[in-house]
Amino acid sequence: MAGFGAGVVNVILGNWNDETLLANRQYDVVVADFLLGAVEQFWPYAQDAMLSRLLELVKPGGYLLLVGLEPYELLFSPTDMVRRFEALGDAAALLAGKGSYREMPQSWVMRQLDKADGFHVVSSKQFPSSLGRTYAESQLDFALKQAARIKEPKLREAFKSVAVSLRSESETFSVSSKNYAVVARRAEEASSRRNFR
Repeated sequence: MAGFGAGVVNVILGNWNDETLLANRQYDVVVADFLLGAVEQFWPYAQDAMLSRLLELVKPGGYLLLVGLEPYELLFSPTDMVRRFEALGDAAALLAGKGSYREMPQSWVMRQLDKADGFHVVSSKQFPSSLGRTYAESQLDFALKQAARIKEPKLREAFKSVAVSLRSESETFSVSSKNYAVVARRAEEASSRRNFR
């Protein structure tokens, strides 16, 4: 781990699905920055397993910081542009046989932490996030990348056509979304039971 000053940086590469990754290691502070939203693409249906792995990494008396994004479907109607940008990429990924992102709401995180033995939430906050042209362009680029993998030529071209038509609307796109941060502390005396009841 890197510290202030002349510390040593230790970079560990691995797959969270590998149970030996960081096995028997614990840290004073564990930070998961927009991690839960990415789990679905690489480890489908494993958000609870991912969170359990993170909790196991926290030393007794230590802290877990989770930063996430409120799912757009909870904030915007299906006809809003942000949902249209997201839906195009998600649909193209599905048709290409690939996974996509699936954000987990703060309420889900709070429920999981409420069930975690030896942990309690010490702070939580929502804060605004501005989505603009850069966001829209990245979503359209993702949609085009996924559409290129669709095997049916007519369907592939239809997705590309919609992405191109949405480009003009991305130039003036601007909305306010919500991110959240949750800090949980592990009790000094960790329970010997599993993290979840």
